[in-house]
Amino acid sequence: ANRTNSTVVLDLKSKRWSRPMCDGTDRDTSEANANFGDTQVKPLPPPRTHCAHFIYGPHLYIHGGEGASLPPSERHNKDGHHLPETDDDLNAAFSNKKQFVEITVLSDARPPRTCMDDMWMLDTSKRPLSWELIPTALSPLPRKSHTTAIASHLGEAVVILFGGAPSGRKDPSNALYWVEAASLEGVGGKAKVAMWNRAAAKGAPPAPRYGHTCTRLTINKLAVFGGSGSNGELYNDIAILDTENFVWSIVGSWIGKEPAGRFGHAAFAVSSYDDRVDEQAYVGSHSTDVDSSSLIIFGGACLSSKEDAKSRKKFRRTKRRDGH
Repeated sequence: ANRTNSTVVLDLKSKRWSRPMCDGTDRDTSEANANFGDTQVKPLPPPRTHCAHFIYGPHLYIHGGEGASLPPSERHNKDGHHLPETDDDLNAAFSNKKQFVEITVLSDARPPRTCMDDMWMLDTSKRPLSWELIPTALSPLPRKSHTTAIASHLGEAVVILFGGAPSGRKDPSNALYWVEAASLEGVGGKAKVAMWNRAAAKGAPPAPRYGHTCTRLTINKLAVFGGSGSNGELYNDIAILDTENFVWSIVGSWIGKEPAGRFGHAAFAVSSYDDRVDEQAYVGSHSTDVDSSSLIIFGGACLSSKEDAKSRKKFRRTKRRDGH
């Protein structure tokens, strides 16, 4: 399927979906709305999938992800076949089943994709909405299916990046990077630039992976769960990162039946899943001060069981299609 860079908003009160242009202009009028200041048309993030995201104040950030395919001059596989690029191309190829099998299965002809390392910010406090490209320095290698999360390091708010997979069939990563959140905002005399640092973490880090989740438990603790490794193995382990000193610890044992290994799932941290949650505790600035006691996992792609060798073999054979 084609990548997209469209932004869609749901108003929870009116239950109305809308599609703002997010380029500094107002879609609902014939010209830019001068009441909102700067009306210059601004660039949009390139279309992508599997990007990481986080929220800091009223600002929504995205980082990296997998973008478009190769330029037209390079859109042929090693056997000389033209690579399908759109759903229409695939449907046309499928009409000739022999050709479809040759160019999409036997020749591994899915269009190569390019990962990115850029960072964009959407300011939700202003109208009309518009994206802004944040300058970066010493950026981690381009990647997809990684995670970013806000936490505290030495008393300062930082963005922590973990894991992910690069373009092509290269192995995923378990490297840890961080950047000061204030530098993204351009406050306190700091320039608005993402100056990345690689963390020299202590302890036993989780295995390299992508498609995992990284969930904030407290102001200085993150929980990494699940994901997929380079050999197709699906993880169900939990690693805790102390972000104040960058120390990893693995949760070695637990009570009850553990969830199956998986990737592409969702994870949520709440104060308790069996008690009524105080809604006000999660509203506004106080939402970042609530410690969590429960980690809830939902969905994802997993095998039927650890002993299902046939399913595991099939997953290893097809796992390279992730993100195609």
